[in-house]
Amino acid sequence: MAQQIASKKDPSKIWIQTVDSRHRIRLGKHAAEHLPWLKASEGFGIDFVSRVGPTGQLHLSLKDREETLLQKVKASLDASPVGSDIIDPRIDVLRYEATKWVIPCTFEAKSTRFTLVLPREARDLGLVPNENGIAVIFSTGDILEIWPAGKWVEHVTKISANLSHFTALALDEIESRGLE
Repeated sequence: MAQQIASKKDPSKIWIQTVDSRHRIRLGKHAAEHLPWLKASEGFGIDFVSRVGPTGQLHLSLKDREETLLQKVKASLDASPVGSDIIDPRIDVLRYEATKWVIPCTFEAKSTRFTLVLPREARDLGLVPNENGIAVIFSTGDILEIWPAGKWVEHVTKISANLSHFTALALDEIESRGLE
């Protein structure tokens, strides 16, 4: 059973969900109110591209936004990389590119819920929980993340302990973007 925290008017939302025996996360049809690209209709399905996020979470996006850059990096490597290329920043970009998975999301009209299947590789790496583990699904705007509950609490605890610092950074960002 998912616990919901936030109201419809909040800019962000989390769901706390137990991963089922088939490594699925289920969200009720009301998730579409917070995730505008979801459609609570018979036959709906979408594939997310998922990658390791900057703080250890699994970040899901609708399309591979880095694809053009990644193609340029691949093309820049004229031949197969050699041992001395191990410290080349292009290899780091390729490591990042190789660490992606497709996560299918479907809507089941009969049970009125969305289903996301967590990839084995992401589970094995500890990016998302395994069967019977607790996941935190975070959403704001077009950002969708999945966290193991323990990592989420650790991350939010660090923010809480340094809230004045993070608030100052957020205010600086607002100012630099002219959003005052």
